[in-house]
Order: sequence, then C-alpha cells, then structure tokens
Amino acid sequence: MIATGRGRPVLAQSRRALRAVGVVGGIGLALASLGLGAGRLVAVEGERAGEASRAERQPQAVLQGLQRAWRAAEADVYLAERWAGRAEQDEALGVRTLMRAAARSRAVHMAALRRAIEAAQGQVPEELDRKLPAVGTTRENLAVMLQRLGSEKDVLLPASIRELPGQELPEARTAYRYARQSVIELHALAEEARADLPGWRAARRLYVDRTCGYTVTVVDFEKCPVCLSRRETFEEVR
Repeated sequence: MIATGRGRPVLAQSRRALRAVGVVGGIGLALASLGLGAGRLVAVEGERAGEASRAERQPQAVLQGLQRAWRAAEADVYLAERWAGRAEQDEALGVRTLMRAAARSRAVHMAALRRAIEAAQGQVPEELDRKLPAVGTTRENLAVMLQRLGSEKDVLLPASIRELPGQELPEARTAYRYARQSVIELHALAEEARADLPGWRAARRLYVDRTCGYTVTVVDFEKCPVCLSRRETFEEVR
C-alpha cells in the first residue's frame, strides 16, 4: 500500500515514467511499422520494374520468334524444291510430289508470317540460312525432312506461340496455327513415305490449301479443317 503525503510524488513520478515508456514504445512500433512498410514498398516497386522490363522485352521476343519461323519456312522451301529434283532423278515420283507440296505449303506459311512480322512492325530477314544440309539420296532427304519438321512442330512453333501476349497480334497467332497444323500433316506424310519408299515411287497427287498450307491426299470435305476456307482453295500438286 502506497502512503499518502510524501508517497504521492512517487506515484506521480511512476505514472510519468510509465507514460514515457509508452511513448517510446509507440515510437519504436511506429518506426518498425515504417520499416516493414518501406520493405513492402521496395518489393512492390521491384515487382513493377520486373513487369515493365518483361513488357519491354516481350514485343522484341515475339518479333524474333516470327523471324525464326520465317527463316525455317524459307529454308524448308529451298530444300524441298531441291529434294523434289533428286526424287525425280531417283524415280520416286510420289516423293517428288510430296516435296513439291511441302514447298508450296511452306511458301504459304512464309506469306502469313510476313504479314505477321509487318503487323509487329518488324522486317523480314533478307538472307537465307546458308547452313543447310546437302542434298542426298531420296531416303536421306526424307530423314532430314522428318528431323526438320519434327523440330518445328514440337519445339520452334510451340515456343513461339508461348511468347505471344494475350490476344494481341492476331496475325501472328493465325500464322503459327496455320504453320503448326500443316507441318504436323507434312510430317505424317513424310513418315509414311520413308516407311514405304517403294510404294511412293508411283506418281501421286496431293492437295495444298492456298490459304493456310494444309496438305491432304484427298479433298473429301466442304471446308478446310484448319482455316475453314472452301474446298476450291485447295490446289492439286503432282
């Protein structure tokens, strides 16, 4: 029990001390809170800077992806035309038709990719990739064709599609969709030809859609399953 008289100043001093401690503690908590807030602010600003940096890099990455796809299509056209000539020398007329159809299909993709590159405010690469495989026998050429088309359908085109931002650049999305579906079909036809090369020595007919490059052995539909163009857009290749 605290005594009266001289004890009252002691009580008052004790209260002032407690208030002082409270003030100091409050200041400490406030400073700690400010420190945490500043840390959060730095983290948020860092995230925003990262997003801005990614946003700046994305258009360039998209354009580079389109240019890579264009170069691949251009090289495919160059090679397929020469492989067709070798297939004719080897009297593999069905394979010659396949190579001609591949060249036509990939030329359609080049046109679509050109439109996408221009929509992305870029320029089409001027020079053909000179590091291309030499022309071999028809069987060897089919093996190289399968390797190239397999890489394009499984790696290059899916990676390029992933670079696309949301719903922007519809021209790029359309060009990639056309190219991938067509490359998948060309790869299947090349696998069939390599597995049964004697059966592909006889003359054949293939049909290529002038809109999307889709290639089929028979046009038994009213609309293209890829681009929905009418069957009249398919041109015969021999």
